[in-house]
Amino acid sequence: MECESTDKIRPDAGLGQVRSYAFWIKPAYYVTTNGDMPTVYNYQGGAVPDVKVLELKRSELRGRFDDLYRVLNPRAVAEARRDKIAKLMPPAH
Repeated sequence: MECESTDKIRPDAGLGQVRSYAFWIKPAYYVTTNGDMPTVYNYQGGAVPDVKVLELKRSELRGRFDDLYRVLNPRAVAEARRDKIAKLMPPAH
């Protein structure tokens, strides 16, 4: 899930918009960017603030792609989502 903002001064300007999308979609993570600074957040479900997982400048992307992939690759995202569901489910009797 991704939301773009053109506000170079406030990289989190699109955060409200993407959080409203996240409320309905329930992603493991979402990404915001102002075109220069992609920021990855771990979605917490709306009840508590989301956790900023990774922030980098576009100029760093080539050197830090492994950091980004480590968080957003399909297997890592599926595991994060599974962990969240397990925490939210009542214990089985």
